[in-house]
Amino acid sequence: MSTTYFVFAYRLMTAIHNDISSFFAGKGKELLNFDNYHSIFLEYSAGFGVGGWTMYILLILLVFGLAGSAVAFFVFTLRRFVLRVIPKKAGVIQAEEEIESLKMALHKSEKQKDILLEGNKRNTFSGTALASPQSRFPRLEQLDILYSDQKPREVAKCVELHSLAQGFRNYAASKLHLFYSEEIVRQFLSSLASSRLLVLEGISGTGKTSLPYAFGEYVGAHPNICSVQSSWHEKSDFIGYYNDFTAKFTETEALISMYRALYEPTPSIIVLDEMNIARVEYYFAEILSLLENPSNEDKEIQLVAQPLEDDPKHLRNGKLKLADGLFFVGTINNDDSTFALADKVYDRAMTVSLQERGVPFECEDTESAPLAVAALNAAFAKAVEDHPIPQKIEESLQNLVEFLYEEYGISIGNRLQRQWSSYLPCYVACGGEMDEAVDSFLVNKLPRKLAISISRGNGRSFQPLLDFLTDAFGQDALPMTSHKIRSLEAR
Repeated sequence: MSTTYFVFAYRLMTAIHNDISSFFAGKGKELLNFDNYHSIFLEYSAGFGVGGWTMYILLILLVFGLAGSAVAFFVFTLRRFVLRVIPKKAGVIQAEEEIESLKMALHKSEKQKDILLEGNKRNTFSGTALASPQSRFPRLEQLDILYSDQKPREVAKCVELHSLAQGFRNYAASKLHLFYSEEIVRQFLSSLASSRLLVLEGISGTGKTSLPYAFGEYVGAHPNICSVQSSWHEKSDFIGYYNDFTAKFTETEALISMYRALYEPTPSIIVLDEMNIARVEYYFAEILSLLENPSNEDKEIQLVAQPLEDDPKHLRNGKLKLADGLFFVGTINNDDSTFALADKVYDRAMTVSLQERGVPFECEDTESAPLAVAALNAAFAKAVEDHPIPQKIEESLQNLVEFLYEEYGISIGNRLQRQWSSYLPCYVACGGEMDEAVDSFLVNKLPRKLAISISRGNGRSFQPLLDFLTDAFGQDALPMTSHKIRSLEAR
């Protein structure tokens, strides 16, 4: 093979290298000078011979291969840049437009978060009392030791629901910067009178979690926010379980709160945040059944099969009694990541719907007012006595139950009657009107039953029901309930 080819190859590669270096150094105008390369080729190609031409072809293929690889790398790098950087820049533009409107909301949210977290820390027991190393319930035993040396708290022995509603609303606004309408506060308190299980539903940011927490802070109820996990499938996920390997009971924060409630003179509230991220009828099934027992003495949950002499004070035969003043309040979101509540959960619970953010209002600075459980129950009982349900409304509600069964095959048990017997008088005692009470009760109970009827294939029109409600309660007497029913039929 002639040396002419190697001289040619050397000069060609040198020319390419010099052109690229000059271009990136800012001295050259062209990245590749093909006219110069063609001149070099013409100068040496006559002396290539067969071997030289073969090597020339291989060289050309090599150059094109390197060029193609460089282009592919450039395209890949550019694509990653476009996919990563450009959307971020677009998001930045949108975010800048929202920053100003969010500044005030962020400030309020941070303040509210600090208040909630600080309160929750206070309610998570971390005392210095030491339990026995042999105790299988060390944290519950610590509570026994703590409360054995603690003086009883001073709490109010009596209260009227109207003043309780006003005081709580003003406290939430002045101390926590949480704003709730009078109607929501009345629904919340009346629901507490009707069931030990409340469900708060609505859009994010309306204060579902903050509402029970704020009430607990106001009446000294030691509220505890319990974040439900999607992996919960049984009772042990909620209250804990006995570990045979360690010979200890795994005590959850919910169990600690349930045990503490037996010592406290005030109500106690456990907030099940996002309770339907797991199936409520699985992990909460036993407590659902216990809450239905008419006798408080029968409301006991089994923790261990074999009792021991050194078990905590309030553990009897391995069972823990639910305190008289213990309330469970769950918040739910209705989206693709959650489960729909079972009908039996809705039946046993009272529901309050928060669909709008509270409007700020001016009020006097209000301090907390610790309240005895007995005083709260007495206020509920006094409301039932002082504000009896008018006979016409009672008869209309009973006729409604019969109408729903005859017209739509919807069966409603005695539980609903027990609930409205407490709810309606307490709503009026909180400062509301009887028509408003009936409307707020039915709008949170009736549409759920109708939705189940629709899901089971009942395609009958709801117009007869709307006509019945108008005849029984009066024209425009139930605006929220009528609107909800019409929206169901329009789906």
